[in-house]
Amino acid sequence: MDVAGGTDSNPEVFADCARAILQDENVDALLIVGLFGGYKLRFSATLELLENQTAARLGNLVNEFGKPVLLQSIYEPMRTEALVTLREFGVPVHYSMKPLCSVWLHWRTTALPNCVTHRLNRHRLKNPHPRLSPLCTLAANSDVSACWNMKPSNYSVFTVLPCRPRCWSARPVS
Repeated sequence: MDVAGGTDSNPEVFADCARAILQDENVDALLIVGLFGGYKLRFSATLELLENQTAARLGNLVNEFGKPVLLQSIYEPMRTEALVTLREFGVPVHYSMKPLCSVWLHWRTTALPNCVTHRLNRHRLKNPHPRLSPLCTLAANSDVSACWNMKPSNYSVFTVLPCRPRCWSARPVS
């Protein structure tokens, strides 16, 4: 979803559009592209609260509809509160479209239902679920994105590992 300037004065439009898109049963996932996460920096400090609230609304939509939401933002390196909030809800946030598209293409070709990606970080790796331990050991020493089934009883994990610059591969982790 790229709202092309429609949210410059009101970032809440992102959540309104996302709800309309995700409630369509013909939609499998939502990709948000652009400037989200940097409205305070780009436009006005007065937009920070609205953007943070919007991030929480977007995160709640992931839980409500059970469909993955992926976000590309040029402000990803800034680690703004809105982007941190999205990550806490399990929304993958990347600077580049390439990793997001790679994961999405992998999902589509393997027909994995209800999958989301999430950038694993060292903080979240301290107390992993026992079935995730092999992945967490690997991820603790590298930058890894993972795809797993959102159903709590299923911990199937797929990783997307950078194997060399500008080349990504996906493989299951047992």
